[in-house]
Amino acid sequence: MPDGKEIEVDANAYVSELSREVKQLKSELLSLQKQNDMDEVQDILGFVQRLDNKEMQSLTSSVSPEVLDAMRKLVDTVIKGMGADPSLMNEGIEIITEVPASTLAQLCMWQLVVGYNLREMEAREELNKRLPGKE
Repeated sequence: MPDGKEIEVDANAYVSELSREVKQLKSELLSLQKQNDMDEVQDILGFVQRLDNKEMQSLTSSVSPEVLDAMRKLVDTVIKGMGADPSLMNEGIEIITEVPASTLAQLCMWQLVVGYNLREMEAREELNKRLPGKE
């Protein structure tokens, strides 16, 4: 102690208490990390869910039918992998498939990445066609 007094502490009890505290803090950290992951999932899902038809159309208006078709095929393939039949959805039959929100968020993220990259390649090709000397 700063004033020169000595205090005797049972080392085993002190280490045991510290171990319990570390376990509790690790548990709280894991819980916060899981909550943060779920918040991120909800952010992207919420964004997609909040888009109205006009906003959806504005996102896809400059995308060619070929790129949209490629994106649909990606989703269809993933849905088939979950055990659902996308052809039934195309016929207007509602199918309920239960998947974790994280899986759905990954699907949305991959759609964004694939769609962005396909559109970027498409725009690059259009630009190359317009530049003189490019074939």
